[in-house]
Amino acid sequence: MQANAAGAGYLCIGGIAGQTYSGAKVTGCANRAAVSSDKLQVTRIGGIVGTHNASTIDDCSNSGDITLAYTATANNWEAAGGIVGFYDGTDGTAVTNGCTNSGKVSATVNSSNANIGAGGIAGIIKSGNATNNTNDGAVWMHNAQAGKSSYAGGIVGYDYNTKDKSAVTGNVNNGAVQATVEGTSALLAAGGIIGRNDVGAVSGCRNFGAVACALHAGALVGWNKKSVEDSAAGGSVNGTALTGTNYAELAVGFQDGGSSSGITFGEK
Repeated sequence: MQANAAGAGYLCIGGIAGQTYSGAKVTGCANRAAVSSDKLQVTRIGGIVGTHNASTIDDCSNSGDITLAYTATANNWEAAGGIVGFYDGTDGTAVTNGCTNSGKVSATVNSSNANIGAGGIAGIIKSGNATNNTNDGAVWMHNAQAGKSSYAGGIVGYDYNTKDKSAVTGNVNNGAVQATVEGTSALLAAGGIIGRNDVGAVSGCRNFGAVACALHAGALVGWNKKSVEDSAAGGSVNGTALTGTNYAELAVGFQDGGSSSGITFGEK
């Protein structure tokens, strides 16, 4: 599936639905096709749903590669995810539960916007929950604008909701995660579970994937402003394998007023 567009505005595309609204339920669906766009107007792209607004996605799977790639300069939100591109809404009712992704998620953008994220399950969460999902696909986020945002996570790229209505619980990541930017940037983070976590409550999650980022890199969360609890940190961070002696220091890349507790070594 490939999107084509001309003119202003933005588009949402997904392997099953472009956008879901309040009360919608997407259950037991599977997408095996690649979903891609090189169009400036496509800003939210997912293996199942492009934009997820106050709805439920349950027991779905994606094995198709998700690719967002454009070169024109923009100031767009950009969100790419193996299951959902972007969680919209403000009431915290959007849920993605029990879903699996094995497709590669790759986003290359050229945007000055602060809201940039790629994730194995969801690119960006504005409001809502991600529970009991598994990601096996590699995730890569690259912003071609120097000094701008680039966030990648094995489960969620960027959880930025300002109303504390987000929970990321019981998820497992096995995929490699990388966030890059042209030149250097102070807005760069990658995590095995979440790249940048402003308000999400992370608990009961496990990471076994390799995480790479030139700035904030963590086996669980790259840049954390909220809470990370009772989760297992494994895999590697910038080429250093986590062990029973170093996992605590590598679990969170940058603790920016956030907290962590109950972290254990994640060993398969």
